[in-house]
Amino acid sequence: MDDSLEVILNKSSVSGLFGCGHRPRPAILLLKVDRQPDVFLLRIGPFDPMSAMGRDQDNPRYSFSSWASYSETRASGYIEDSIPGVGTGHQPRNVFIMWERLEPYAIAPLDPSLLKHAELVQLIKQVQADGPDLLNIVHLGDSVEGRAIHRIDFGGGPKKVLLWSQMHGDEPTHTAVLLNLINYLHRARREVLAESIRAGCTIQMIPMLNPDGAEQGTRQNAQGLDINRDARQLETPEGRILKRAVDSFQPEFAFNLHNQNPRNSISTTGQPAAVSLMVPPVDPEGSQTEQIRTAKKVVISFMRAVDCYCHACIGRYTADYMHEAFGETIQQQGAATVLVEAGGWPADRTPSLVAIHSVGLLATLESLATDAYVRLDPAGYDSMPMTIPHDSKTSNELGETHAQ
Repeated sequence: MDDSLEVILNKSSVSGLFGCGHRPRPAILLLKVDRQPDVFLLRIGPFDPMSAMGRDQDNPRYSFSSWASYSETRASGYIEDSIPGVGTGHQPRNVFIMWERLEPYAIAPLDPSLLKHAELVQLIKQVQADGPDLLNIVHLGDSVEGRAIHRIDFGGGPKKVLLWSQMHGDEPTHTAVLLNLINYLHRARREVLAESIRAGCTIQMIPMLNPDGAEQGTRQNAQGLDINRDARQLETPEGRILKRAVDSFQPEFAFNLHNQNPRNSISTTGQPAAVSLMVPPVDPEGSQTEQIRTAKKVVISFMRAVDCYCHACIGRYTADYMHEAFGETIQQQGAATVLVEAGGWPADRTPSLVAIHSVGLLATLESLATDAYVRLDPAGYDSMPMTIPHDSKTSNELGETHAQ
């Protein structure tokens, strides 16, 4: 770091607010670059004083290994959203300490690929046992091989939100995310954040839509069919289950949760794409309907929530309009639909990929519950860097053929 830096705000050594002991804890540090008056360096993220490059842990010049450059307005916005009592105006969302709240309620295996159907069912029952009258579990039907597919209902607010995971059996990250989220929302239901979401949203989750594929570690179901290409023909029992769930619930918001190739990267940084987000097109022309603009705001809400953890690893996913895909179909039915893709992230890095996506979804649910998303600019979606498929070399070669 250059010596011509002025420390504007240093919350890296505050104990009690962010954690204790030697566990990595969130921290924030804002530096002003004297030689460039309009440039600020902002770092929000895990800080481990025991591994601060062998330097004095109170010396902010050596506390962090990576930085992001922001304008003063954007840096100030992140500070106001992240630190209680800092900045002016609105209620802070505390996005970067959300994992501190969620972590004690994490019940899914640390490696999501180890989670199979039998354990999923047991974990859902464990969650429901703590207040069975407040959490509804519905058996929607069975997979090709007879495994039960369940829906978990939470909340009673006006915003109707549908989330489903693992329609591709080898894409397990968000099944773990949904388990951890519902365990937190249900068991910590008296916390302000959980109460806000419960009051503002009616949530339906379908974790592990493709349990047969999850058992075998395959993309397709036991018929050898891609459920996400079955929105029109409805040849798969799992696709019919999802279609019935959408038709009966008629959600206002929908989240299609996937994993992408971990070798995909971000066009502007070359870093692995830990988070890729997309608004599925409503037609081949890419018409900008009202729910498309709303879905773009939802994407921005998710992006802002995880930016402090993986700033260089967030991209905009792309795909051709696919008439037979569920994302496009549900978008056409009027729900503001968002595709979320978990990607490459070092297994030993804190926070984990599951943690990052858990925070993203939790913060986004809060944004929906409180109408905070309404104030966001949908144009920010179009300016996001692109996610590049692993076999492309430049953003100019980016094909519109991602396999959602």
